[in-house]
Amino acid sequence: MTFDGVSPGSLPGGWIAVNNSGFAIRPSAQWQVRDSGQYISYLSPFTATKSHSGKRAVSVNYYSGMIDSISSTFGIADAWLISPGLATVAGDSLRFFATGCYLNSQDSMQIWISTTNQNISSFTKKLGTIKWGPGSQYGKFTRYTYSLTGSTPGTVYVGFRYYMNCSNGDGYMVQIDDFALGVNVGVENNSTGIPSKFDLGQNYPNPFNPSTTIRFDLPKNSSYKFSIYNILGMKV
Repeated sequence: MTFDGVSPGSLPGGWIAVNNSGFAIRPSAQWQVRDSGQYISYLSPFTATKSHSGKRAVSVNYYSGMIDSISSTFGIADAWLISPGLATVAGDSLRFFATGCYLNSQDSMQIWISTTNQNISSFTKKLGTIKWGPGSQYGKFTRYTYSLTGSTPGTVYVGFRYYMNCSNGDGYMVQIDDFALGVNVGVENNSTGIPSKFDLGQNYPNPFNPSTTIRFDLPKNSSYKFSIYNILGMKV
């Protein structure tokens, strides 16, 4: 999913933002959808918000670690972005694009899953931690994939945890776009010759669950995008 259909300052339906820091934080610093190109007054005036595709992404920034705005005291930010329950099948994976950090700062984000509910205490399986160190290119999105192999198929909740000690000036802004959960797509080159025309073959097996094979030919090097819809017309 992209975040283009979500109003800036809010979250997609069913998603929640939770402050687990133990102190009140700026609402504007918490996870929320933002327009690309937006300048946040208390961050650098040279770093407008970014998106990987479309015009919006969801982000959090290091002011979620501010304990006292008067004295500008910072502590440990612990801001969560939690998805609603998402149905999974065997072989599914979690995929998204993310970017973080600016100049000499550093950022990190943990990825967790729960199989019961959106309560933070229910997130008992950590899929990984992404770290952006000093010198990371601001606004450069990277695709991250986490296999759900070993998890029991069913409903899962995904938790993105911005857990940063901001008292020493670390932290800046983490932005996420193009969130997806489902069967990962592998692409193989099955031909050594150059096709004479574009051709999209019939997938097999059809119907399928959870995977299928699709043959296609491209007459020249170019970009492409596949979209798969279920029998109800819903994009999956």
